[in-house]
Amino acid sequence: MPQASLVRAALGVLAGALVLGIALWWMLPREELKALDNPNEMLARAQALAEEGDEEAAAELLAHAARLGLAEAQYRLGLAYLRGRGVDADAHEAARWFRIAMRMGGHAKAAEALAKMLEQGRGVARDEEEARRLYAFAAARGIGTAMYRLAVMQNEGRGGPRDLEAAARWAHAAVQAGVVEARGLLARVKDAIRDEALAGDPRMMLALAHLYAHGWGVERSDKLARAWLVKAAQAGLADAAWEYAQQRFREGANEADLLPWLRTAAHSNIPKRKGVLGALLVRLGHVQEGKDVLLEAARAGDAYAALNLGILAFTGMEGARDPSAAAAWWQRAAEAGLARAYNDLGAWALLESHDVATALARLEKAASQVPEAAFNLALLRLQGAARSPEEALRWMRQAAQADLPSAWFGMGVLYEVGIGAGRNLRAAMRWYRKAAEAEVVEAMINLALLRLAQGDDARARAEAKHWLTQAAQRGHPYAQAELGARILLGEIPGTVAEARKWLQEAAQQGVVEALYNLAGLYRRGEGVPQNDAQALTLYRKTATQGFAPAMNALAYMYALGRGTRRDLARARAWLEKAAEAGDALARRNLDALAKGGRLELLAVARNGKPLHAILHWTDNPARWILYDRKPVLALGNATRPAAASHAPSNRPASDT
Repeated sequence: MPQASLVRAALGVLAGALVLGIALWWMLPREELKALDNPNEMLARAQALAEEGDEEAAAELLAHAARLGLAEAQYRLGLAYLRGRGVDADAHEAARWFRIAMRMGGHAKAAEALAKMLEQGRGVARDEEEARRLYAFAAARGIGTAMYRLAVMQNEGRGGPRDLEAAARWAHAAVQAGVVEARGLLARVKDAIRDEALAGDPRMMLALAHLYAHGWGVERSDKLARAWLVKAAQAGLADAAWEYAQQRFREGANEADLLPWLRTAAHSNIPKRKGVLGALLVRLGHVQEGKDVLLEAARAGDAYAALNLGILAFTGMEGARDPSAAAAWWQRAAEAGLARAYNDLGAWALLESHDVATALARLEKAASQVPEAAFNLALLRLQGAARSPEEALRWMRQAAQADLPSAWFGMGVLYEVGIGAGRNLRAAMRWYRKAAEAEVVEAMINLALLRLAQGDDARARAEAKHWLTQAAQRGHPYAQAELGARILLGEIPGTVAEARKWLQEAAQQGVVEALYNLAGLYRRGEGVPQNDAQALTLYRKTATQGFAPAMNALAYMYALGRGTRRDLARARAWLEKAAEAGDALARRNLDALAKGGRLELLAVARNGKPLHAILHWTDNPARWILYDRKPVLALGNATRPAAASHAPSNRPASDT
């Protein structure tokens, strides 16, 4: 046949095949067409075909779906090759598809199937180590039979070291998942652990403690769990000592009681444990030893150890302050991912270099995780170029919701003044009360003042007295002076003797209102023997501090000749000073003195202003900015302490 004829014949065959293909395409049902590019529908159709007995067609569809990346199809195709259903049996190909399903789709059953092949050496080289790893992968994803096989291998020490505790845990999980044969395994593992613990093996003592703590094959018992944990720790097992120290820490144990357990725990040479030991040593006064341990832990990568070394350098606990070294350690901790280090770096920027922009950037990195950083950020938003009342309220609220007492006080101030939201005295009192109950002294005082201003009933007066007394007993001079003055004015219940006691304590701390009111008691002979000379001395002492009411009272004493000879010139001089200071009563008394009239004086002086210095924190940033001032003890999921919270102010009321 000529070559041209052959070409024409071939083209004819191809054309016929094309026509036939197109015809078959159009003859396919719409569902089949859709399935050609939908792997899930391919899988469903393959399952239906397999149930109808057409395993070859089912396998072909599974192969299409598997190549399109559907993990379940890859797993089922692997089973088809393993069992020879619809395809020639091929264990090597089965293992390949199981591995693809596991690696690409995280398919747990595929991991289990491959693990069985590796454990048995079926179609692949036997590899118990990988089998154990794959069983663990599947077990962690809830496959009960994989839990059982993993427990078997852990119990027998196949594919890795023997681990009876892990075997008990997974056997228990398998029982819970309904794997009946796991019951016998769990009983055997439990007995082995108990026997070895009773024989004196500290590791098995700890394992038995965990069995009782979780109820793995035994009746759950916190008492027995603790007893075995202590036995293991006393036997010198570092892991047990660490766990027991964490438990005691959560229970609020005295820090000195933690020291021997942490020393034992640190023998494991785990950097975190050494870091905790170093922090505790410093907190207990063993500063140099603690610093040495912290250095070792920090160099090994413990972020908290770096944080604590920064605290030591910044506060000068181990000697001279070294802010530069503090910043370097805090930067190292921050780069290791410790958010609270960014808060300390922000505080450093404010206190050392007064760099608000840098502080803002650092605090913003920590504010969502560290309540102290949110509080500090709120402070920055209250004043200066970064001022934003709405942002201040938002960050203060976030810190408050994280249970930071300083922020509870801050929320009270913002609501009382009306910053970031409308003024809301009810909300202010609610936040003040919460902070007062957490022993924030300023909150006690502000709550008392609001109660006196908002209610004239016995209940309001009693609560006001309660909180002023609480603050006064904690040594706050403002509270002491205000408590004494309010008792003398009859605004809250109390005796003159009680008022005098608090006034004397406030006067010893230099509160001018308290000195003035004590002078009044001597002038009137109220609660003390009447003594004009003593009253004159106290008025003079107070007047020389620039307190206008005392200048006016001193003029009163000179004008009447009480406690001294009568001296109208001195009286006029003191009245003029008081009038220049803006005292309205002094101006009236000057007029009365000129006309020969009667002079008046203030019976009881009180400040009465709420403590809102937080709004002007830049006047005393060291008082308000929160940062870590004592090594943080990061043991378990808690830390002790957090950044320093509010301490009572020792400034006189007149400076507040």
